[in-house]
Amino acid sequence: MDTSKFDELKRIIDNLYNADTLQKIYSEYLNKVFDVVDINNGKKLKKNELTNHFALVCSDAKLFEKLLSILPEDVYKILNILVWEGDKYPIEKFINEFGSKIAVNNELYYSSNRSLISKPYLLFNYEFDYSYYSSLSGRNHYKVTIFLNDYLRSVFKTYLPKPADYELIPIKSIDKTDFIYNGEDYIVRNIDLLKNYYQQGYVKIGKNEKVLKTSIQQMANYCHINEFYEQNSEKKIEQLHKELQFMKTEFIIDIFMTNLLKSNNKTGDKVDDKDGLEFLKSQFVKFFDDRFINVFDIFHKLMRHIKGYSYTYNYDSDRHYEVKKGFSILLATFPTMQWLSIDNIVKYSKSRDIYIEMVGRRSYDLSRLSVQMQSDEKTSRGYNEISLKNLTYQDVVTMPFIKGMLFLMASFGIVDIAYNYPSNQSYQVPNKKYLTLYDGLKYVRLTKLGAYLLGITDKYEAKITKEDADITLDDNRLMLRIEGSDPFKEMLLEKLSEKVHANNYKLTYSSFLKDCITIKDVEQKIKLFKKHISSKPSEIWQTFFKDVRDKINPLTPKTSLVVYEIQPNSELVNLIAKDAVLRKYILKAEKYHIVLDTANRAKVKKRLEEFGFFIDNL
Repeated sequence: MDTSKFDELKRIIDNLYNADTLQKIYSEYLNKVFDVVDINNGKKLKKNELTNHFALVCSDAKLFEKLLSILPEDVYKILNILVWEGDKYPIEKFINEFGSKIAVNNELYYSSNRSLISKPYLLFNYEFDYSYYSSLSGRNHYKVTIFLNDYLRSVFKTYLPKPADYELIPIKSIDKTDFIYNGEDYIVRNIDLLKNYYQQGYVKIGKNEKVLKTSIQQMANYCHINEFYEQNSEKKIEQLHKELQFMKTEFIIDIFMTNLLKSNNKTGDKVDDKDGLEFLKSQFVKFFDDRFINVFDIFHKLMRHIKGYSYTYNYDSDRHYEVKKGFSILLATFPTMQWLSIDNIVKYSKSRDIYIEMVGRRSYDLSRLSVQMQSDEKTSRGYNEISLKNLTYQDVVTMPFIKGMLFLMASFGIVDIAYNYPSNQSYQVPNKKYLTLYDGLKYVRLTKLGAYLLGITDKYEAKITKEDADITLDDNRLMLRIEGSDPFKEMLLEKLSEKVHANNYKLTYSSFLKDCITIKDVEQKIKLFKKHISSKPSEIWQTFFKDVRDKINPLTPKTSLVVYEIQPNSELVNLIAKDAVLRKYILKAEKYHIVLDTANRAKVKKRLEEFGFFIDNL
């Protein structure tokens, strides 16, 4: 026997169970395991003796096997669920599902007295939460949840048969869904376009530090992004919710904003110059492996159905890093180009304890968060605000997080997904038929591109012939012509110049300088022109760029000057126009306005007072 394991078992059991509970467990099960009618000649065993017996059974395979053999059928089923799934469940789940007699009587709901739990179910651990939000028979009551300590779970896993979902089970033929999304081809063709569009600063941030909605829509249009829910689908997107319209575009922006410089950045830092697949791979290596990448905005977006504040949920960077790491481990177990069901993936991750806990499981953390659920009651708010500790963790945390992350991965062609319009029969947020935007996800498969980006395979051969186009410059006029098709070059021409006819464009000052906010924006446009259109254009083009540079900041702000509006007083107007002293200090007088240097305000004030004009606001 492993002494350290045995000692740890004793410590855990001693903390989890009181003497009365251990005595009942002993009389119900343990004495039968040891084949002893009366192990202590009728005397009541001490707690340390009971703890030793329980620990001995848990640390010996044969004894534990015997314990399993005498468990009632429903207790055995509950044990397997708690061991392999690891969640906390309301006892009603097993009362309704298996007809379990967990509560001695209904008084269990009004008291945290564990003696009101039926003896066969005392093997398990319980949590009592005094719930003010509801009542039974007009009495406030306890919410009773059932679970199993994680250390006991890890021990029991060595004895219990593995469930079917302990392995990922590929599906040869999936059920019909509303959509099947394959994004691999698009991302391979257009990653340069997407990256350059973002790095040119076309994605604009508003005063609230969020991306402008118009900017999201413009990127979707310019980059021809094929969204998850297309407008021409058989069910109009407007009938659902506007949040679905640009899901993919928003995910692409989210990754760029997390990994790259934010748009409108004025620090002058270098942008990422990698091209194509090299750039794409570097982004996901960085996303999953870099501890210092702040993914809070992305994770919070995936879990935006959860309201409230929790330090663990919002700001725990270590948790975010571990969750990223756990999800990457989960992805790496997917077989390439084989469909998997979401239910299988979730149960697989739980049975193997892959760490993807976006919210801390402590009652303290869960109690500070809530979900606003659709309410059938006629209330002023139209919803019930339910604490996270009173909901099933898998349904409101694990499942939404995994599904949301898989939609994110699909945005970059890492996985293909099969999904329906979002709906949720169990949980619905106010005015929606779903809990999250990702509820409709049913199946997923890792693509060959995904296997390469995640480092599962060393090579990736794109079978796609990239579109290409040639741009020719007129040597005598600032005219450009494009032949062929290349989304990036077409977008570049639209951003730099003005379309005059079919494939012909004209470069003007206004077309070139549009969207430019800083000198860096101007220089970036010149750099893009020389990198993607012509590195050595003819003299007319060189002159244009030199002229643009020479005309930068022709106006110098003078903070020492102030402007005043004068009253339409004829005496005052004549005085300002003719007095030699005032004309010496007033720099400009026109249309009842004068300009002064701040250093001369006192002198002007004094001179005007000599003519009876008192001033206290100069």
